[in-house]
Formats: sequence, C-alpha cells, structure tokens
Amino acid sequence: MRYCNVYNLVKVKRVKTGRKTDWGTDIYEDQETLIPYKCSFQPYVESISSPTAVGRITDVTNMIFCPPNEQLNSGVKIVHKDKEYEVLYPPRDWGRHYEVYVKYIGKYQPTK
Repeated sequence: MRYCNVYNLVKVKRVKTGRKTDWGTDIYEDQETLIPYKCSFQPYVESISSPTAVGRITDVTNMIFCPPNEQLNSGVKIVHKDKEYEVLYPPRDWGRHYEVYVKYIGKYQPTK
C-alpha cells in the first residue's frame, strides 16, 4: 500500500508554567506536540467499506490507512491539512496496515 499523505497525532502534555498560585502550588498548562505519520487519507464511502465486519457507521467522515501504530486508539485527536479529526473506534488491524475510522471536528486551533 502506498502512503501518499501525512497525518499528525496530537500528543498533549501537562507542563509547569513556572508560576505559582497564591497558595504556593505550581500552575500547569497543556502543551501540544504534533507527531507526523505517513498514511493514505480518504473520504469514507460506506459502499466500499466492509459493512459485515464493522456494521453501519454513521459519524465517520474519513478513513485512514496507515502502518500499524499502537498510539491510535478511540478518542485520539489527529490533524490532517489543518483540520482536526477524532478517532472513533479502535483501528482494524490487517497485519501490514491499520484501517482507522475518523470524524471531522473542525479547523485545528493549537493551544498556546
């Protein structure tokens, strides 16, 4: 399978800001890191997916075919061409590649 596109996995990490509250506890903020991975990003078409294996899926807007990546789980956010998507279901493992169902959320707006 040829992987002609790239998706970015959004990793969120809590970091100290260096400031403290009035009570002396540290203040934290979320810091996002985008990790690029190769993929084949395609619109979801129900007629070409295998409905017998998954059933009817209503919220899916796109599919990703990519090499196996253990970090792709339900609820994970990814970015593709400045658009944010959410992984809806655990990826389907086909041995040499994963089939991932994602839902469009909106334009990607990074945190600080």
